[in-house]
Amino acid sequence: MLRNAFYLFADQGYDKATMRALAAACGVSPALLTHMFQTKENLWYEAVDAIYGPIHARQVTEIRALESEPVDFQRFRDTLTRSLLDIMDVDGLLPFLVREAADDTPRGRYLRRQYLRERLDAMWQLYQGGCRKSNREPAPRGAFDILLMGIVRVFAEPGDLQDIHAGLLDPDGRAALAKDTLERLFRALT
Repeated sequence: MLRNAFYLFADQGYDKATMRALAAACGVSPALLTHMFQTKENLWYEAVDAIYGPIHARQVTEIRALESEPVDFQRFRDTLTRSLLDIMDVDGLLPFLVREAADDTPRGRYLRRQYLRERLDAMWQLYQGGCRKSNREPAPRGAFDILLMGIVRVFAEPGDLQDIHAGLLDPDGRAALAKDTLERLFRALT
């Protein structure tokens, strides 16, 4: 039920997804959906946490596990690349996260506080450790965050560049371009 609700939110956006449409997508009556979740916003939170929560937790755990080992930029780069590709593999997840997190709504603030900040903090800590180990000056935190988020935004909204990079619309081409982009970013940052 939560998966179906999430896909409807991802496809139509929060405002356009009505409780009636959500109930139909979930295969239940609107009354039962209201009884179970009380509000559309409660359903939204539950759906996000059910679909993205486990992916996020696993990915942050992988990133944090690298902190206990000698920092290896290649492993860090590989982990981040795999993380981005994992999110891109869940239909509609990446565009949903980018679109919803950009909004100045309680839902957008929730995504930034619950998920985005923790992920960026974990990546930043690991990046700084690698820079210290290799005696390199790290990029400023703001630049680091903006570069990573800019990459994510392009892959969330590939239509912006589809006329220039047709491969963005093909899943295999998008994955190859994501790997190459992150490789080049980390080469520049390290």
